[in-house]
Amino acid sequence: MSIFLAGTLGHQGIRVTHLEVKDLTQRWLTQFIERRTNPLKTKSAIGALGKLKSSDQIEFRVASLDGSPVPTLLQEATYDSPSGTDWLVLNPQFSPVKPVADFTWRFADRTPEESRAKIYLEFDRENALVPAPAGLTEIFDLPALDIKKSRFGSVSATGLVASPGFEISFQRDSTINSAPDRSDLFVPPEYQPTMAALLPEPADDAREARRQVYQFFSDFRYSLFQDIPSHSDPLIHFLTESRAGHCEYFASTAVLALRQLGVPARYAVGYSVQEYDSTIDMYVVRSRHAHAWAIAWIDDRWQVVDTTPAIWLEAESEQTGPLQPIFDFASNSLFLTQLWWNDQRIEDYETHLYVIGGILVLILIWRIATSDQVRVGRNDDDDNETDSARPGLDSPFFSVEERLAADGYSRAPGEPFERWVRRIGHDELTAMIVLHNHLRFDPYGGSREIREKLGLAVDEWLARRDQSRVSSA
Repeated sequence: MSIFLAGTLGHQGIRVTHLEVKDLTQRWLTQFIERRTNPLKTKSAIGALGKLKSSDQIEFRVASLDGSPVPTLLQEATYDSPSGTDWLVLNPQFSPVKPVADFTWRFADRTPEESRAKIYLEFDRENALVPAPAGLTEIFDLPALDIKKSRFGSVSATGLVASPGFEISFQRDSTINSAPDRSDLFVPPEYQPTMAALLPEPADDAREARRQVYQFFSDFRYSLFQDIPSHSDPLIHFLTESRAGHCEYFASTAVLALRQLGVPARYAVGYSVQEYDSTIDMYVVRSRHAHAWAIAWIDDRWQVVDTTPAIWLEAESEQTGPLQPIFDFASNSLFLTQLWWNDQRIEDYETHLYVIGGILVLILIWRIATSDQVRVGRNDDDDNETDSARPGLDSPFFSVEERLAADGYSRAPGEPFERWVRRIGHDELTAMIVLHNHLRFDPYGGSREIREKLGLAVDEWLARRDQSRVSSA
């Protein structure tokens, strides 16, 4: 009997693990394709977020700084043009944001009411949208070459270098979204009869329109599963028949309803920050926390109108798989280990390396002592082969290191460039180090644009150095 029970439990465990791995692989492939076909998220299809709702994978973490409350919504993109079951941004109009210091960009004037938080998100590609609150005022310690902002409040970073996270400051009652225009009142012709029938009474003002919209959706239900007939429009089916759906349906139809009542509105997507993890004293943001909501122009500012039933977080958490606590423990353990490692001083690194090196030497001695020696022949042609040059060894930044070494500012063995320039008081070299790291650690050697940009910066710095030396003489 015990053998039968053990076999049954083992079979079930293997089956559950297989389904979890299969689901994780499918989600990863979908996200991989999406990131490369639509990196700026200028298009969002109804159902795109729904695919993430079944995933408990931790995407990033958010920590409060100075006791400030964390933002409840992190916006990635906002859309103004509905097209069938898609939302589009026909003209995102990204414009550069000028840095105010190294890796620091300001989006609005500072106020005493600002809150601060840290987002532990390590970008896995050079160009990406940065999740941020609508009232973003400043980004700190984000290692990127350039930051751009669209008129719809999206923040795009280019030239990103792997980093454990970045800090933000934000205001609760402000937004970096642009003021509305005529496109924010457009209701597609195919939805006008339905919206007019459902909301026949005009609103006296924007506040009254918001109240009517919330009242209209008050008896709708939240559901991750849709059974839409092939001949039906998903939004009309949601409004008139099923009256049940997830956040994309509620947000899309809320935008159309607000516009029908004469209030400018837009469709926003991003993440909801709700789940606090006391073991790491941070909020965790999972794939299923991806969220969509409407924003409406009320009292001369954009305000969130989220008509999705509040039970959506609880409903989705009930779909958590039995292995999720194990995955969370492993993910948090790896995350805390990375934080600890990043906080180590150079002296600590050396100690750890000596210990690891000593263990490896002992293992090597033991292997040599207990193994039979094997003589491996080699071809004469091997002497004619040369190792391919490692990328970045011809980086122009090494000229700066040589010049500073000649002036008595030598870099200690194993000392990172960033720590070295801070120690000798040459923080102006930080931006060059970012470019140098691209050339040094990119397996393809970095782009020609980065190499030329770094070379120009090095030549200018060396010229200023020579001029300063002549002047002092």
